[in-house]
Amino acid sequence: MKNIGIFYNPFNYKDGDYLNEKISALRKRSLKVFLLAKQHRTELDSVEYIDTFSKDIIDLLVVFGGDGTMLMAAKLVIEENVPIIGFNLGKLGFLSECEKDEFNSDLTDIINNNYYIEERLVLSCYLKKNNNYKHYAINDCVIYKGEYPKLINIEVNKDNKFVYVIRADGVIISTPNGSTAYSLSAGGPIIYPESDVIVLTPINPHNLFLRPIIFPASSKLNIILKDNVDGVHLNIDGEDIGNINANDNIYVEKSKFYSKFIKLSDKNFCKILREKFNIKNKF
Repeated sequence: MKNIGIFYNPFNYKDGDYLNEKISALRKRSLKVFLLAKQHRTELDSVEYIDTFSKDIIDLLVVFGGDGTMLMAAKLVIEENVPIIGFNLGKLGFLSECEKDEFNSDLTDIINNNYYIEERLVLSCYLKKNNNYKHYAINDCVIYKGEYPKLINIEVNKDNKFVYVIRADGVIISTPNGSTAYSLSAGGPIIYPESDVIVLTPINPHNLFLRPIIFPASSKLNIILKDNVDGVHLNIDGEDIGNINANDNIYVEKSKFYSKFIKLSDKNFCKILREKFNIKNKF
């Protein structure tokens, strides 16, 4: 591993000294450092700027930020087959493998090949009316009523077979990676991130007996809004994609690409789960 890309959110993160310190640490280990041209900063030393994080240029993408920054970074390299590792500068930081004060020790592990790469399922989502343009979902696709004051009716189909109509505030279609995000808040299950499944979680369903459904990853889901109301939104990984109208078809299926996360041997999913949600290790 010789070439390292660095990604951060310039709107939320302005500490040039911290970045310079980390860049210097990388260069002292004879590693070349690359940033995106759109993230150019005059105070950063000895950095090469590139337009995209191509697998022909970088071997690893190092991300400084919170979960939102990790999602942005993962999408930048998803088609390039480049692994990423995150150093948490946000609040929860569930997607980040490391805390910010662990940089030097964790970098040593990576250089010494003391890590493995975990592949995580990604969803392809698209609105049929939008020229079938597909969006990648690392965490989830969400159909939500927005400011509409009543519940909405949403039809769910799997592989062209009718499942049911949900009357609710909306639905979340989640990857295992996203099971600890919005889906969890809505009552969805925690799923190991390397699992190969798709989770559909209703948001505040009127029928209290409606519970999340776990579909095989091979499933092709078709979600249809049945109501002619204004303000219903499609949201993917926290980004508003646009309004949904009555009888719009939202298609969700497993992508042919996987997101690739660097995992260190001493940090497994259960350990991270306990730390992030403050769960006791033992009685």
